[in-house]
Amino acid sequence: MDTLSDRRRFVGLFSRSPASCAKARACGPGLRLDGSEPDTVLGSAGSRAVSPVWTRRRRRFFRGSTIAINALATKDAHFGAFGASSSVLELGLSEKDVSLISMGTDTERLSAMTQGVADATVVTIGGYVAAQKLGFHSLLDLSQANVPYEAASMITTRTRIKENPEMVGKFVKGFVAAIQYAQTHREVTLKVLSKYMRTADQEILNASYDYYVGRVIPRTPYVSEKGLQAVIDFVRQRNPQTPNVKAQDFMDNRFIKELDESGFIKSLYAK
Repeated sequence: MDTLSDRRRFVGLFSRSPASCAKARACGPGLRLDGSEPDTVLGSAGSRAVSPVWTRRRRRFFRGSTIAINALATKDAHFGAFGASSSVLELGLSEKDVSLISMGTDTERLSAMTQGVADATVVTIGGYVAAQKLGFHSLLDLSQANVPYEAASMITTRTRIKENPEMVGKFVKGFVAAIQYAQTHREVTLKVLSKYMRTADQEILNASYDYYVGRVIPRTPYVSEKGLQAVIDFVRQRNPQTPNVKAQDFMDNRFIKELDESGFIKSLYAK
């Protein structure tokens, strides 16, 4: 969150990483709930939980199963558990029915499954490809289950919106145009993904493109109130000291709405 304290920076793009949440006192989606100026979510890069879940055996979860999740930056901000928790609920169980164990990378979690230490795991798309190669079985894809969750967002402060709405609006407009560009320029986007994912593995890059660009990132990236509230509620369950706030207090869809209603977004895809 220190990024936005720099007056030269207007907007930040944040995911729900445990490190950023710990830094902001378990505030959830990159939002300051610690008494300083609240941040405002301007748009979404995905309003659904997206973690693929893999199992060692071709069967559903059962009571007593062990699920490996990513290592947590803080015990109070259990973001690694969100995918596992949502999956368990989708499959008719509760969190109390399973055990969650914290491990670092996809490789470590898949290794735990190979050794029989874990019965299932939640992975990134890179892990998705590796899981296929190891012969594991896809149990559930949360992106298709439509579990509301603000996975990544554009965030700025209320002061910046008030002082320079034109600049904020231009950034949001550029973000929307970038989504269209990524969806219509696959090869260029794959090169960008290769740079920032730090991999030249074409299988992982293509899978990442198909999953995120093709299925998750919306053309019209309105902030989901349900998705944002789900993140806040999930943090509060694990850290009762987090203030009881509502998503509506931390979201502003006016810029996306203007681009939507003006026909700008539609015109991008008419080219």
